[in-house]
Amino acid sequence: MDRMPATRSAPRNGCDHQLEEFLAAFRDGTLPREVWTHEAHLIVAWATLRELGDAEATCALLIEQIRAYNRCDTTAATPVDCHQTLTRYYVLAIDALQPSTLSDVLLARTCSRQAPQRHWSPRVLASTEARAGWVEPDRAPLPWVEGPAR
Repeated sequence: MDRMPATRSAPRNGCDHQLEEFLAAFRDGTLPREVWTHEAHLIVAWATLRELGDAEATCALLIEQIRAYNRCDTTAATPVDCHQTLTRYYVLAIDALQPSTLSDVLLARTCSRQAPQRHWSPRVLASTEARAGWVEPDRAPLPWVEGPAR
């Protein structure tokens, strides 16, 4: 499959045809690297959560798919691994929103690029442990978790 044009952007309105094409390009590794943005991560997480209906299963699948996508980047000297704490955070944030539309996700405060910084210090987010697996927040509990952070 040929790469999608570099000018192509992530579907913002959730149009089924555009979304399916976007997901297929991500999943087969042909999505241009410059299109793989924070917004694109949210779109893939939202769509996968809709498909699977389970946050834990979505996290596991996305970690595998992001790793596979990153291995397709032949320009990188060393392939980037999936940041598991951030991936899980955004899947859980989307799940807690129970959004009816993609726009609900893209506009949500808990899904902004800066949102995890409310819960984790930069030191913890940059750690090997946070990249390799789930690390509990060290600043503030997650808003959808009652009591101590799990």
